Amino acid sequence: MFQQTNVVYCVDTSAWTGMKRGYPFKSFPSLWNKLETLVTSVRLISPHEVYGELEKQEDELFKWVRQRKQLLKKLDEEQLAIVPEILINFPKLINSQSETPVADPFVVALARLETRNQKMLGGECIVVSQEKPGNIYKPKIPDVCSFYGIKHFSIVDLIVHEGWTF
Repeated sequence: MFQQTNVVYCVDTSAWTGMKRGYPFKSFPSLWNKLETLVTSVRLISPHEVYGELEKQEDELFKWVRQRKQLLKKLDEEQLAIVPEILINFPKLINSQSETPVADPFVVALARLETRNQKMLGGECIVVSQEKPGNIYKPKIPDVCSFYGIKHFSIVDLIVHEGWTF
């Protein structure tokens, strides 16, 4: 599939850090330029809570995202209303004892809203994460996406879906 202009990608922290490690800025500038194009066309988004997770690194990736804050979607009332439902259905998605930011339920909440919005426009929203499915005791983003009928991709899947070649 090429030029998927009606697709929005909602990116998890694991995908951002996976891109940084697997596709370094200096070695893959054309990939990062293509990602930039998705950001400017409002097709690559993350919940603001992902920024909180990336902020701990203070590295080149964090600076890249900080310079493109338009990709970060602030928590709004609609997202906030969805997160408790996600956590009721998947209470083990987060560690309630953790003192560090946790973006996973916010990624799914944003993707659910974007999925609804994109369907009205004839498009779709796909979550991009490097997480693999978990289990009943430790569910992961792919498990939650499957439950809510949201497509889930890896970084490589996004590249293929967009038809990019390097």
